Amino acid sequence: MSYDTQEPVAEFVTRLVSSVANKDRETGMHLLRIGAYAARLAAELGWSKEQCEMLRLAAPLHDVGKVATPDAILLKEGPLTDDEFAVMRQHPKYGHEVLSMSDYPVMAMAARIALNHHERWNGGGYPRGLAGNEIPIEASITTLVDVYDALRSKRPYKAAMTHEQAMQVILEGDGRTDPQHFRPDVLDAFKRAGQAMDHIFEAMRD
Repeated sequence: MSYDTQEPVAEFVTRLVSSVANKDRETGMHLLRIGAYAARLAAELGWSKEQCEMLRLAAPLHDVGKVATPDAILLKEGPLTDDEFAVMRQHPKYGHEVLSMSDYPVMAMAARIALNHHERWNGGGYPRGLAGNEIPIEASITTLVDVYDALRSKRPYKAAMTHEQAMQVILEGDGRTDPQHFRPDVLDAFKRAGQAMDHIFEAMRD
């Protein structure tokens, strides 16, 4: 992407990220961290500087489809019913629809991420139950760093984990998270870049 198009796209992405943060409980810093983690992990995988910058802009938009999810479901304190969860599971498709309206390459990448960030390497995800290389790598990167940041972050229903605790859950599993959820080469790169992930979290705390 050339410099003259990158700046307005970055501004547009920032506005979209703000709309997602205002709709959901996620903080703006969480979404910015997702972009920073994803770009660093892509660099570890050997992506070009331009590709890493595209991912830094695109990854924070992974949950933009939640703007179409009713507040009664999105902000519910307790567990969702089966019907409510079925509604929640539609947000990847909504996000893809919204982001696909743009012709910019970074928005096309964001659309792929939005649609596929809940897919799992072992085929256990949604909305399409994709597995392995059927899942775009940019979505696989975003999935992993989103899990890492969620583990590191305090929520009303859970305490924050240390970097070491979060790494252990991702690499060994905990009953809910399983290493088989993640693309193997992305997981290997994440191991190598572990300290960089911790530094990003500490530098961009809420």
